Order: sequence, then C-alpha cells, then structure tokens
Amino acid sequence: RTRGKQAQAEQHIQRALDQLDQLSSLTQAFVHYQNGRILFGSGRPEAETSLQTSLDLYSQINDAWGIARASFKLGQVVHDSGRFAVATDLYQRSLAIREKLGEQRGKAKLLDWMSNTAVYQGDVAEAISRAAESVQLCEALNEPTLLMDSLGRLGMNLVWAGRYDQAHGYQLKSLTLFEKTGNQILLPRAKIRISITELAMSRFSSAKSHALDAVGQAALIGDQTVLGTAKWILGLVELLHENRLNQAHIYFKESVAANQKSNQKSELCWAMGMLSTSTQLQGDTKQAGQLLQTALVMGLEIKDYFGLLQAILSASFLFVELGDVEKGLQLYALAMGHPILGNFKALRTYSQKRLKPYLAKLTVSQVKSAMKKGRQSDFVKVAFMLTQQLPTLVDQLDNGYIPSAETASTHPSI
Repeated sequence: RTRGKQAQAEQHIQRALDQLDQLSSLTQAFVHYQNGRILFGSGRPEAETSLQTSLDLYSQINDAWGIARASFKLGQVVHDSGRFAVATDLYQRSLAIREKLGEQRGKAKLLDWMSNTAVYQGDVAEAISRAAESVQLCEALNEPTLLMDSLGRLGMNLVWAGRYDQAHGYQLKSLTLFEKTGNQILLPRAKIRISITELAMSRFSSAKSHALDAVGQAALIGDQTVLGTAKWILGLVELLHENRLNQAHIYFKESVAANQKSNQKSELCWAMGMLSTSTQLQGDTKQAGQLLQTALVMGLEIKDYFGLLQAILSASFLFVELGDVEKGLQLYALAMGHPILGNFKALRTYSQKRLKPYLAKLTVSQVKSAMKKGRQSDFVKVAFMLTQQLPTLVDQLDNGYIPSAETASTHPSI
C-alpha cells in the first residue's frame, strides 16, 4: 500500500513539474520540496538538487517556514552523503527559525537528527545532549511516534559513551512503544538499535535474536539499510562469540551487498572493515588489504569515526600477520583506546586473543612503548597514512610477498 501511494504521489508531482512555469514561486518551491522528499524516500541522489532548488526559492521570497522545512530535509540528504558539517549548518538554520516561530514538533524531530549527526562527527556528549532534549520535548508534547525514535537515539548515544545499562533501558522503552504501534516500517530499526546495545553488553543470544527478527521484517519491506546493519551484527556475533568464521564471513559479505544497494556509506564502511578481517582469516591477505583500503578511504571521505576505528583495528591484525608487530600493536591501542570502539568489551577480548600469539616477538618495553605511541596518535591522521601505505603493501602481495613461516605459524585459532 505504501509503495502504491508513493507511485501515485510521484505521478502528481511529475504533473506539477511539467507545469512549473505556470506556477508561483511559492508553489514552485513547494513542488520541488515534495519532489525532494519523494526522491529521498526512494534513496535517489537527485533529491539533493530538488531540495536545494526548493530552499533557494523559499529564500528568495523570504518564506521562513519553507526555509525551515527545506533546510531540515536537505540536511538529512547531505548527512546521508557523509557531509556532516554541512548537514549541521543546515540543521542549525532550521532550528533557529523553528525556535523563533515556536514550532515544537518539528524541533523535536530536528533535535533527534542533530544528535545523529553529532555522533558521526565524534561528539558523543553533544549527541547525548541533543537526544535528551528531543526526548523531553516529545514527552511534553505527548508525541509517542516521535518519542519512540528519540528514545532509541538516546539509547544508541549512551552505548557509544559506554553507559550500557542506561542505554538498554531507553532501548527497551523505545522497542515497547514501537511494538504497541505495530509500525512495520520502523520496528526493524528499533530492533537493530537494541541488538547493537546487547552486542556491546556481550548479550549475544538476545542480540542475535533481535538481529534475526530485524532481518525477517526488513526483507518483507525491502529495507536494505536495516538488512545491511543486521547482517553486520550477526557477523560480529559469529566472529566474537560463536567462533564460526565461515558464517561470519558470509554475513559480512551480505552486509556489504545490502549497504551497496541502499548507498549507506557509513554502514558500508563498517561492513567493509569487518569483511577485511574475515577475509584475512580466510587466508586471502591481498584481498583483505584491498577491502581495508576501500573502508579507510570511504571512512575518511564521509568522516565516519566508528567506521575508521573499525578499519584501523582490522589493519592492526593485518600488520601483525605480515610481521610488523609493533605497528600492529600501535594500531590496536589507537583503535581500542577510543571509547566509541573501546567500550565494546567482546571486541576488545577478541582483539587481544588475535594479537597475543605475536607479542612474544617484542620485549615488555617495546610493548609498552607501542601501546603508548598508539594511544597518543590521531586516528584520522593514521587512517590517512594507512591509505598511502596499503597500496604498496598490496602490490608487494601481488608480486608474491608472503608472511614468513614463523609469522604464518602463529595464526591464532578461532
């Protein structure tokens, strides 16, 4: 039914676009805005052009409400393309107008998105503050539809801060509200959020159960974004807890494929980083290096800190296997020293298990020095450095370079 209504809406908008020259500037702005919304909902890149045109037209006629709406929606589109600073500027413009007009419902939704963008910029404290403000406003307005999403967002932000019990409480409230409403479009996303929280808490059974539920529901509605994230979670469960490498590798490959279909670059970056790890464990070091290069370049392009940290952690495994244990240990200390990644206890335990067999190559002093140097490094600069080094490394592998027999024999069992 939803797809049918969208097709009908597209037909109406197309007729309006065909008659655009006969319409007033205000109506033209509205038509471009609605067209942008439809294109954005379909995941089509033309949405940005349409919404930018709408914003320009609203600005020309000084329509404050139109500017507020177009800025917000354009900010969402820009966020999804990874330009988080630009998205934040657009959100701030919309927020200032809404506060001046006293418009509260849209403000609550806007604050939720501002929180989401702050996470991708690495500002967890700001993300928690914005999400908490959104929750308070939704409760004051008695807006359960907005509240359940804001609760979920606040819960996720608390996960990145390592405050798991609080996070899980908010996620449960959010999931309960979603289940009561029977919203089949948004319910899988609520299950994804609580699944990530449970994964961070090492509650693998419930994390897997919620992720599998999300897969089934997302498949019915064709939500590739949810499918991609759910398969990433399932891959991590298999890798970190079940010790089933082959199944983990399949899930990570499926996660990459789904995120490529949805054009979700952040989630694709996450999946590429973990696929690099499972590919290396499958014995294809060259392919692992190529996947890692792709993940790092993508993470730098869209400034996805969580994705970059995952890729740096994967790089630590690659370098120790190729014999550069000190560098691998530095990369491990850098990645796990950041709270966004380091608070995932199961991932820390697994990483230590992967690295332990190689540490015998170093003295205690060398280990301490490498850990200290890694913690003091700037992960964005290190990620850029890796993108400069990996192509040469991959070329060496292509020309027949392989790890020494001693290095290869220390591969940890999983």
